[in-house]
Amino acid sequence: MARNRLLTPQYQHHKDNPNCLIIVPLFLQQECLDHLYLIDNIHKCDKENEIRDGKFLDSINQSMIDKGFVFNTILSSNGLLCLLFCKVIGLVYRVCLYNPLTSEHHFFADPELARAGNPTRSIINPVTSSHCFGFGYDSRNRKYKFVRIEISLRDQKSRRNGTNSWTCLIEVLTLGENGSHRLYNRSIRESYSQTESSGVELGGAIHWLWKGTISKNYIIISFDLLKENWVVNEKPSFVIGTDYILSVLGGCLALTVSCGNQVVIWKMKEYGVSKSWTREFVIRGRFPITLGSPGMIYPLFVLSSGKLLVSYKNEALYSYDSEDKCFEAIYVPALVPKYFKAVCFTPSLVSPII
Repeated sequence: MARNRLLTPQYQHHKDNPNCLIIVPLFLQQECLDHLYLIDNIHKCDKENEIRDGKFLDSINQSMIDKGFVFNTILSSNGLLCLLFCKVIGLVYRVCLYNPLTSEHHFFADPELARAGNPTRSIINPVTSSHCFGFGYDSRNRKYKFVRIEISLRDQKSRRNGTNSWTCLIEVLTLGENGSHRLYNRSIRESYSQTESSGVELGGAIHWLWKGTISKNYIIISFDLLKENWVVNEKPSFVIGTDYILSVLGGCLALTVSCGNQVVIWKMKEYGVSKSWTREFVIRGRFPITLGSPGMIYPLFVLSSGKLLVSYKNEALYSYDSEDKCFEAIYVPALVPKYFKAVCFTPSLVSPII
């Protein structure tokens, strides 16, 4: 019997509470793809709170891409991982879809169309632009889409005159058979920086949290994967803090806000309704010594025990008990690199050869 290329019944997409984590080393070298680590049931730890259900993933054959490309970032949606490769000099990208359960992977060719700005500048240290990326699933058309947004000055004359003439280039790559490549331009009032370059997917859209470089105001950008348009929403005025992180928690958009010696996690209980933002967790006071400042906490999901799983400073995992108001370290196997990013992943048997 042929395998269903979309989803098999035993691996449905549990948006509210994913089961798996992908541990990604934080260094821009191709060798890091030999160290991707799958924790296939984060809900199960031994008595010492050490993760046992994990394994290193099979290496990815990178002979499909030219020399000069390095691994840049990893995204997740609907049972597949999206691995992004880029050239250090220039703005050329290659996308690879990967299923860690089946070890299948597939590279897609770069569209090789003109990019905004100066094509010879370094991606590592761009001068007049910033980039953000997103990966999501258009359930209506049953297509995976990769999105890249670049913010840059319209021209050098605007820069010399000090005028706020900024533009967003939105690049949408529809992956698979009968795929397509589209470019959109949007004018914006000022330049923005991102709290995270990778967007979070929810409700058929990809979301990013941006901060104005002049106004210092935060906005939430939502890009609809079906209609391929974007919506700009101001951060709720009653959500006040010094640092903000946008994520998905329990099937809802979430804002993690640091203010002084406490962290507050807000959830948008009704998607798209700004008045539905609700204070879900208030973490104050009793931070472990190893945690130090509360500003680098990233919520991942709620464990079956009811505890909140968080990563801290890209080097540790903790569970937080909201009743006892305490943290407990979760130990990742020693072979995993010290600095890593934890990516939520819902397993499936979907094929990346789409």
